[in-house]
Formats: sequence, structure tokens, C-alpha cells
Amino acid sequence: MIAGLYIDGTSPLHRAGAGIKILAMIALGTGVFLIPDWPLVTVILATVLAFYPLCGFGPSVIWAQVKPIFWLLLIFFAVQLWLNDGQAGLLVIARVAAIVLFASLVTLTTKTSAMLASLERAMGPLRPLGVNPEKVSLAISMVLR
Repeated sequence: MIAGLYIDGTSPLHRAGAGIKILAMIALGTGVFLIPDWPLVTVILATVLAFYPLCGFGPSVIWAQVKPIFWLLLIFFAVQLWLNDGQAGLLVIARVAAIVLFASLVTLTTKTSAMLASLERAMGPLRPLGVNPEKVSLAISMVLR
């Protein structure tokens, strides 16, 4: 989940445009929170996990993405188990894991410069509202470093 984690590869996801991947990430992030049922969110999580080997990444890469949030996921599950039930806990951790793992997959398969260029192009229409896409892109690149 750190910038600059791009790993060179030739998978279809590596070759996909940064803008498409960012839009997919937004759609997935929104979608998993609109789905009220943990089995379907778990299928989405399994689909995200299936992309890792398709991109040439093994279990160690997956674990490296989950490890920083592992305890947080356990805490989320425990709180939901205490306040609601096990199904609510599974729903919460499946949602968070799916989003984090997909965002990590995008980071692993997309150069930071391509992501920033794509975001800069996407913010172009906001220029009349006073948004300077170049400055926003520069700020994001500084945060990522």
C-alpha cells in the first residue's frame, strides 16, 4: 500500500490503462458497500484474489498487502461480532479486504506516473471551478513519496 510498488509484468491488468483501473477501483469500492450480503461480497473478494496469480503474484505478495491491516480486520470482526453477529463481521472484513487488495493490485500493476497522469486528465474539466490539475497531481505525488 506504499507508492512505487509497481512490479513490471505483461499480464492483461498490467497492460490496462491507468484510468480504467482507477475507475474499476472506484466502482468496486462503491459497489461492495452497496451490497448488503456477505456471500456476494466474499465472491467479489475471491475474484480480486484470483487476479493476483493472473498477474504473476504469489501468496507472499498477497500476504504483504494484507499484513498491515490484519489486526485491524480482526478488530473490525470482533466489534461486529460483539455488536451484531458473525455475518456482519464477515461482511465488514470482506468489504475492507476486497477494497484494499484491489487497490494494492492496481498499485502493483500501474506505474505511479501513469496514475498521476490519468488523474490529472480526469481533473481537467474541473479547471473552470478553480482546480489546478497540475498542482493537485504534484501534491499527490509528494504525498506518495
